[in-house]
Amino acid sequence: MMTEREIRVRFAPSPTGQLHIGSVRTALFNYLFVKSGGGKMVLRIEDTDEQRSTEESLRTIIDGLRWLGIDWDEGPEKGGIAESYYQSERVEIHREYAQKLIDAGKTYYCDCTGDEGPTTCNCKNKDQEALKNSPNSVVRFNIPDGITEIDDLIRGKVKFNNLDIKDFVILKSNGNPVYNFAVVVDDITMGITHVIRGDDHLSNTPKQILLYKALGVEPPIMAHLPLILSPLGGKLSKRQIAKPQNTPDSQNYVPAVNVEWYCENGFLPEAFVNYLARLCWSNGTDEEFFTLDELIEKFSMKGISPTAALYDWKKLKWYNGNYIRNLSVERFIDECMPFFIKAHGKEAVDEKGEEWCSKLLPLYQERVEYFAEIGDKTKFYFERPVEFTPKDIKKVKWNDETRDLLKEFLLDICAKSDFTVENLESTINQFTEQKEIKLGRIMQPIRLAVSGTRATPGLYDVLNLIGKEETIERVKWFIDNVDVI
Repeated sequence: MMTEREIRVRFAPSPTGQLHIGSVRTALFNYLFVKSGGGKMVLRIEDTDEQRSTEESLRTIIDGLRWLGIDWDEGPEKGGIAESYYQSERVEIHREYAQKLIDAGKTYYCDCTGDEGPTTCNCKNKDQEALKNSPNSVVRFNIPDGITEIDDLIRGKVKFNNLDIKDFVILKSNGNPVYNFAVVVDDITMGITHVIRGDDHLSNTPKQILLYKALGVEPPIMAHLPLILSPLGGKLSKRQIAKPQNTPDSQNYVPAVNVEWYCENGFLPEAFVNYLARLCWSNGTDEEFFTLDELIEKFSMKGISPTAALYDWKKLKWYNGNYIRNLSVERFIDECMPFFIKAHGKEAVDEKGEEWCSKLLPLYQERVEYFAEIGDKTKFYFERPVEFTPKDIKKVKWNDETRDLLKEFLLDICAKSDFTVENLESTINQFTEQKEIKLGRIMQPIRLAVSGTRATPGLYDVLNLIGKEETIERVKWFIDNVDVI
């Protein structure tokens, strides 16, 4: 049961698309606020947009929150003190509260088209009984004179001159509520004490405060979170993703704004939560890494900066890479395997065998920042490289002398070695000592020949995993087909 002193917050997404990063950060800060101070979090679905609201989007919201470990106390699949947590099922409640305002003389009927304000609408001076019976009439809230002030937990005192606010619609001509009115009624009837939401809702706040006061209800305490900005300019919006993107290695790269993409591409939920929490929040120290439990313990609204935060792709990858490196080898393999199979096909992976995979994958725990990268990084184990960049060929000093060294490598190392990691290391070291050359003089061209790149895990491990026969074929192909410089 709800008590008078109980703190209650709500996260109220619309099921009209995928779960946006900004929305998730709002949900996270609501969750941290409640869990750190005691209280309940309500999940309310604002599904009054019938044309755009879908069951699939609702499922995406619920699955996304659960993936991140953000749970709610009341709402879909849980119930609670409210009759329903779907706004579309609460229309009769909205109409009841609208009638209170109508009866109190704080509204008027209006049959103007669009959303004209008092400067172009004279309906309040017309025959209200006639307008009430008109099928085109809406119910418009009559803005009182004065100043509306809020004491925002993040922004401090914010004042609005009521003269700047137009009389706005609370009920459409079909009797359905508009957003600003429905939100207020739902917050009242669900006992919401604190509203924590994005800065982009600040313009709605004075209208909602006026509605609370008109209904004789103390408004909830407000906190408006600074927006997440896109490196492409403006806020991090769904529309920007359709614009031309920078390259993945750019600081200005934005791969996606929806949480599902990060889940599907192998980001760890604990790393994603850590990154989102650090967008505008600090506990006053230089600490970067926090588990969800630690965030709950250390969270305070005072730690939120009012300054907008910039989405940083490289910083997000850095967080995730750190979390990946701290996984146990067993969990790393378990998390990585689905992406490995997706990249190379189940049949090809099965052919390599479980033991082979258990040797290969740990080599990349220090080399991937998210699990979907495993596909490209391990492609050469399944496909022979046949294209080499001029830069790489030059870097490995691919000249006649180097080619002769590789020919000897085929005869003296490959043909005679049993290709265990230990034996490869021993024989290659002996080979370089015998030739009085540095280790890199032979290892760099070998690495390029077998992998197509100059960056791989330890070469002895790579050769062992590729196998003796395949190594010989690749080095031979490189010698025969790549022109010396």
